[in-house]
Amino acid sequence: MPGGRRPENPGIACGELFDEERDHLLKLPVHVHSCRVKGPGKVNKFQEVEYDKKRYSVPMKYTGRDVLVHVGAWDIEI
Repeated sequence: MPGGRRPENPGIACGELFDEERDHLLKLPVHVHSCRVKGPGKVNKFQEVEYDKKRYSVPMKYTGRDVLVHVGAWDIEI
């Protein structure tokens, strides 16, 4: 929109509307929420841990150990 104007409120810029609503918005949380899922896993003799029917390679030193798997949207951490 030219000049940041909205058709619902001609003559009032988006920034002005935001300034009016700012006091009614909720504050952001102090601590960031983790979007990761945690679950147990066990490393097999092939140096793999299975999570959600998928296998992931891990270093040899974890062979035979119980581990905690942290799964995020883009990564997995053992």
